[in-house]
Amino acid sequence: MGKRLSTLGLIFLIASACHKEYGPQSLNGGTVVPDSTAVIIVNEGNFQWGNASIGQYNPDRKQYQDGLYREANGSPLGDVIQEAHRIHDRYYLVMNGSNELVICDLDWTKISSTPGISAPKQLVYWRGSLWMSDLYSRKLRQYDLDGKFLQEIGLGFPNANLFIWQDELHCYHQGHWKYLESPIASPKRTSYPPGDIDQITRVADGIIIGFENGNSYFFDADNQVINLDLFRLPLSTRVADDANDRFFSYDGDSLFVHRAQADYTREFLLAISCENFYGLSYFGPTGSLFLFDAQSFVQPHRVRSINASSGLIEDDFEAGALPNGLVRVWE
Repeated sequence: MGKRLSTLGLIFLIASACHKEYGPQSLNGGTVVPDSTAVIIVNEGNFQWGNASIGQYNPDRKQYQDGLYREANGSPLGDVIQEAHRIHDRYYLVMNGSNELVICDLDWTKISSTPGISAPKQLVYWRGSLWMSDLYSRKLRQYDLDGKFLQEIGLGFPNANLFIWQDELHCYHQGHWKYLESPIASPKRTSYPPGDIDQITRVADGIIIGFENGNSYFFDADNQVINLDLFRLPLSTRVADDANDRFFSYDGDSLFVHRAQADYTREFLLAISCENFYGLSYFGPTGSLFLFDAQSFVQPHRVRSINASSGLIEDDFEAGALPNGLVRVWE
């Protein structure tokens, strides 16, 4: 389920067969003006096309505009943006294809860029610095907030997913799961149930662990375990709404909401399908879910905004090349 990085191979074949223009930078016309109240959408871009972009969606006007970075810098962003983060007064862009960490100010003007190991995958902000995993390397890198390289830590496995829980930095991929207790500590292995992990989701003070074999568990802040197999939590893509102690899941055909009061049993929200599902995000300020559809990997690509409480579709619009999520804002 969900967007897989292995789809890059398919994108490359499509790009090699027919290199089409990827469309105008402002899809709905007008001048792009950075708007702090807008929803910022990350458009991954086609592999080796150099058409990654950052766009903004205004939920009040129901208007989308692409090209925030291009407008601010007079040049394209680069090749395959994996994700983007806002930390204090800067944006941090993880460029998988271009192999760099790009830092911008709040007007999207580029401040600096720092090389990655080979193909940066994911970034988290932990204990005052940046930590970035790599698609192919078995190492984890630490940077300061100016992008200065600080150290490399060996994980023993590549393609690590990162999350923070109980003030520890956790790294996992398939059957591997290690954590750091401090920036100067060596990674430790967890003692949690073994198996190939599909997804770990932070929910309030706990975590939901889903394994490839379909088993799912909830660990609360005291490490008490609930077996969610009893509550029908199948393989799915999940995003959390920590403010309301709930999360949402998408199984390819339907959206569900899971609430703590009901032991995270799933409640049907909306039947909705994608031609090529590419991501699911939750936007707290408006209480909206954003469902990303890559369709045939050639623009236009589709985004649907959905009211997370009622399940009603709020808008259905076209974004940039391969939209895959929203900017993550760190407190």
